[in-house]
Amino acid sequence: SACGKRAREEREGVERGDEEKGKVARYRGRIENDGFTYEGDIQNGEMCGEGTMTFTDGSKIEGHFDNGELHGKGIYYCDDGRRIIGTYNRGCLEGKVKEITAEGDRVIFEGDYVDNMRHGQGKLTTECGGVYQGMWKEGKFHGQNNVYHYPKVPGIPGNKSTPNRFYSLHGEWANGKMIKAAVFLGNIEVKDEKGNTIYLTEDISTDTCISKDPLLCDPYEHSLVIVRPSSIPNSGEGLFAKVLLPDDTIVSYYNGIRIPQSLVDQREWEMNSNTITLEEEDEEEKGTSIDVPPPYDKTSSYVASLGHKVNHTFDEERQNCVYAHCEHPRFGHIKCIQTTRRVAAGEELLVCYGYDLLNATGHGAPKWFLDAYAAHEASEDAKQLTALAATLD
Repeated sequence: SACGKRAREEREGVERGDEEKGKVARYRGRIENDGFTYEGDIQNGEMCGEGTMTFTDGSKIEGHFDNGELHGKGIYYCDDGRRIIGTYNRGCLEGKVKEITAEGDRVIFEGDYVDNMRHGQGKLTTECGGVYQGMWKEGKFHGQNNVYHYPKVPGIPGNKSTPNRFYSLHGEWANGKMIKAAVFLGNIEVKDEKGNTIYLTEDISTDTCISKDPLLCDPYEHSLVIVRPSSIPNSGEGLFAKVLLPDDTIVSYYNGIRIPQSLVDQREWEMNSNTITLEEEDEEEKGTSIDVPPPYDKTSSYVASLGHKVNHTFDEERQNCVYAHCEHPRFGHIKCIQTTRRVAAGEELLVCYGYDLLNATGHGAPKWFLDAYAAHEASEDAKQLTALAATLD
């Protein structure tokens, strides 16, 4: 039996149906085990019929049970709220499956399962809008003719200056790793200046190597943004929209070498001007920060990603982007730049860095940030005084 030894069994409600010879009728009850608690139909001491199995981590399965095993349609509620909807065959999730976010607003994965894993044809949509489509093997994206679709950036209807930008990568993945994939724009293969096909491979940074090919641009990012002198005083270069950018769209990537957050905390701010924490969303990246150190802070040495070029402003009217988490087929788990409103072509992309003002004696905020904050507050006070004076005239 899948239940193992029962700690306790309780009858709740009325027995179902007439007892047959040598067979105990079903009844609603409860079975407790070291790893889970079951509530639902029970027959002959086994889970049998409709019921819910709740695990100690908070996850649970609602579905049909037969002789102590899941067998039939069921919904698995993960401990993070995600739902996996499919059909179980003697305890194993198999066949067509749909994975849905906790909020129910997005299908994460839709495709084939074998032995409780993604296996066969399937489509995975990431939180940042990228889509992996093709074959899966034992839970990993794996196939010769697989495709990664970048987030779609639709053009503005009737505006020929803002065409659709639907970039994708077509090629081979093995065990979740991109081996070699050609760049496509729509159905057209993208070529370099010499007419050669542009290929990308997995290129996850380390603590010493930012990229195997630091001068190879990301095609999607390169089509949307450009580096120019910043409009923010004393900020050097900034990142600008090449074209009209829609709201709530990933427009740039923030890759860099991977260093421990503890090292970042020990360094002076002059060495941390291009660092950003990956935070705790990815278990393997806990305590890790991304850094773009010299000489890679110069576009002459590094253009594989450009998110580190985005500057800060306290002016909420000018803020048009935020940092977000991203899973990139080339760079792996990184940060990205996501628009919070429509951004005009030629407009600078600006975020709020969000340093801790209250921790100014340590690594809460660099001096330039504190000075900028003081100047912003003084400007806001002056605006209020001017508005007040205008009401008194």
